[in-house]
Parts: sequence; structure tokens; C-alpha cells
Amino acid sequence: MFAFYEDTQTELEGVALTARGSPRERLGALFHAKLRQVRPYRKMLASIVPRLIDPGDPVSAFSAPWHEVRARSISILERARESMRLPRDARALAALGRAGIELTSM
Repeated sequence: MFAFYEDTQTELEGVALTARGSPRERLGALFHAKLRQVRPYRKMLASIVPRLIDPGDPVSAFSAPWHEVRARSISILERARESMRLPRDARALAALGRAGIELTSM
């Protein structure tokens, strides 16, 4: 399961490096790339949602092994917002919120 998380995150990092345009366009490119990534796996992901949202489960999105992937995801989103001229704290909060949206879109 964690190999899947790592692979999809690495692919999104590549999208983030090549995304161009306004912050909205770059964020849209990331979000649509994420939707394309999970489309073939939606049934599988839907079947494990109870485990993904249970903080005590080892494969939970809130578990220790997820920490690095989660941090990488938040970092990508925060960098995409850098040009929005928001205070750093606001960018970090917005990136965290966006990461949550991505998680629920699975």
C-alpha cells in the first residue's frame, strides 16, 4: 500500500515541476492529475476508506509511515501557492486543507 502512495506522490511531484500558469492553473493541474491517478483504483480505495481514516490503523493516512508522503504532498501544494503573495502561515494552512481535499477525493 505504501508503495502505491510513494509512486503516486512521485508522479505528482513531476506534474508540479512542469505545471505552468497562474496559481489556480497550477493547482488545477495538480488536482486533475491526482484524479487521473486514482481513477483506475477508485473501487479499491473506496473499499479501504475505513482503514484510511482510522488513526489507529497501520495503513491509515494519519499513521507514522504516511507522514513523509503526507509532508511531501503538503509541500507541493504550498510551493504552488507561493506566488499568491499570502503570508507563509496562510499558504501552509491552505496547502494542508488542499491535501485533505485530495485525500477525500480518493
